[in-house]
Amino acid sequence: MTDTHLSLNPLATPASSLSARELAAPAWSLQKDTGADPRDGITSDGKVLIGNLEAGDTWSYSIDSGRTWLLGIGNSLLLGLGSHPAGTVQFQRTSASGLRSAISSIDMPVVVDTLATSLKLSMDKSKSMGGITRTNGLFHISGLESGAQWEYSIDSGKTWNTGQGTSFKLPTPERRETVYLAESIQVRQTDLAGNASPITKNPMTFRVAAPPAELSLSLLQDTGSSAKDGVTSNGRMKVSGLETGARWKYSVDGGKSWEDGNGYLLVLSPRAYEAGQLQVKQVSTLGVESRVTRHGALHIDTGAEALSLQMDKAATQGDIVRSNGVFHITGLETGARWEYSVNGGKTWTVGSATSFKVPSDERVETYYLRDAIQVRQTDLAGNAGAVTRHGKAFQVVLPSPALTLTLQQDTGAGDHDGITANGTLQLGGLTAGTRWQFSTDGGKTWQTGTGTSLLLPDGSFGTGTVQVRAINAMDEAGPVSTWGSDLVIDSRIAALTLSMVRSQRVDGGLLGDGAFQIDGLEPGARWEYSIDGGLTWQAGSATGFSLGTAEGVTTAHAAEAIQVRQVDLAGNTSAVTAYPEGFSVIPAPRAPSLTLRQDTGSDAHDGRTRDGTLDVGALEPGTSWSYSTDGGKTWQIGTGQSFVLSKGQHPAGSVLVQQVNAVGEASPVTTYGSALQIDLGVNLAVDTGDSASDGITTSPT
Repeated sequence: MTDTHLSLNPLATPASSLSARELAAPAWSLQKDTGADPRDGITSDGKVLIGNLEAGDTWSYSIDSGRTWLLGIGNSLLLGLGSHPAGTVQFQRTSASGLRSAISSIDMPVVVDTLATSLKLSMDKSKSMGGITRTNGLFHISGLESGAQWEYSIDSGKTWNTGQGTSFKLPTPERRETVYLAESIQVRQTDLAGNASPITKNPMTFRVAAPPAELSLSLLQDTGSSAKDGVTSNGRMKVSGLETGARWKYSVDGGKSWEDGNGYLLVLSPRAYEAGQLQVKQVSTLGVESRVTRHGALHIDTGAEALSLQMDKAATQGDIVRSNGVFHITGLETGARWEYSVNGGKTWTVGSATSFKVPSDERVETYYLRDAIQVRQTDLAGNAGAVTRHGKAFQVVLPSPALTLTLQQDTGAGDHDGITANGTLQLGGLTAGTRWQFSTDGGKTWQTGTGTSLLLPDGSFGTGTVQVRAINAMDEAGPVSTWGSDLVIDSRIAALTLSMVRSQRVDGGLLGDGAFQIDGLEPGARWEYSIDGGLTWQAGSATGFSLGTAEGVTTAHAAEAIQVRQVDLAGNTSAVTAYPEGFSVIPAPRAPSLTLRQDTGSDAHDGRTRDGTLDVGALEPGTSWSYSTDGGKTWQIGTGQSFVLSKGQHPAGSVLVQQVNAVGEASPVTTYGSALQIDLGVNLAVDTGDSASDGITTSPT
């Protein structure tokens, strides 16, 4: 290190500890820390500023951790190029009186670097033809100092880009080559001390070659069900569009890794490839890569498995295997189609789902030889699996027959109304060896039937709720037979109740008006009544009937002579209800007569009278009677055979009378048909009217 500001003082030594405590040590600072971090101690300027000095002080320094000391000049020290570890550079001051301070030191490493070297620039690949240099546009740099940053420019230093790693690539042209003039490509570095290196430039004009054309990739053979489904048993693919001298690469993991291709074919391993997983690209002689070609989804499948074949149901009787003729397959590959043969492979039928039923006769059991039943599958790639054969002979049992249902007896009002007291349904079509089941909830649950008929309980059964089916020897159910209309099974009917409308006990005997009422009639039912103990019956209507009797004649009826019964919609006849005791029907009373006892007016028929007595006639023995003076709004019980009207006007129709017999049956009402004027106890001094008693006068006295 060369220091033009220092003079040698080999005699200078540190002061004693006592004087060091009395004088402060010198302070120090780097004049410039030009590194990336202003506190990293890396700089292109080695000048150290010395502080904390007073007038008359001298100071000294050491650059070898205090082994030797030199006298400092001024207030700065210029460190030499290179590295100065922490603590190797030390300082001490001496006062004018000879006191020496404590020693201070630079407590961090300091690197003084005043020069960054130039980078070297080289093309990755280039080719010269006819004085024209072509390259792939990739440049490499070397000579990069540790920790340094570097930049590159592709426009002769007008703009700069931060470099990474040790290379950079020029923009790839889309269609035509890009020309770069000499010195348009430039690089430089800036070291950790902040020193910028000289610029390195490319010395000649060159061109960046355009990328080669994008490759095409296609299956040599798509053996799947569709020519474009990407499913095949042939994994060879043709690579087209390769340029002269170019090489090509392929990836089967979506571009994560690449392998070199060979020739013009790519042979894929059998497996599934997702869309974009298979990629190819070509690389020119200069190393310029084409765009990546990505292929759609592929499935390479070079073999189909053999199917497994099982009988659905079978039973062995002696040496004979009997079956329902249904076979199931397993092992069907996704998307594969399958076929079956029932004649040893002579003809094939396309299968559906995962089962099939062999043809059979409906009259006799059908026999199949061993190996007659065969199955095979063809997968999506077109591979045909091995044929699977059923290795045993067997017979197909007869199918379960379709049963019929008929109602044994429709006892309702109509022959086809589905209402009956007999819930028996007859079954038809049963064959030997079959059993049968029935359902009364539309097929949700089934019960085993016995015999050849089904007895339904009382209740309503909607259309389709009653069903039957036959079960053959293989427990295979036949077609469901459904009763196609509503059914009402009603085997019970309640007896009617019978009561006399009006009755009265008189002298120990029962009297009535002959009117009876019934209760308990079922909806839609009809009813009858008898008045001769059930010998003859008459149709009833509404909810009652009345016994006839001759006018004025009382008719006697014996106990239980009056009877009633009902017949419901299902045809059930109820028990007979009989009136339990004898009684007599008394005739309805006749209307009484009503007359004014005395018409005292001038005219014997003018309705004017001083006597308001009205006589009631034609009263029958045992009856009571009543009268009304307000047109029937209110009634009063009469006594004797007359009643007296009050004084005043009584309009026509306001005075009424009727009689009621012993059982409360009222006669027709008798109405007084004209107006009445009742004037009680008034004597005129002079009656000037036409009659001396007409109450009409010109004298107010």
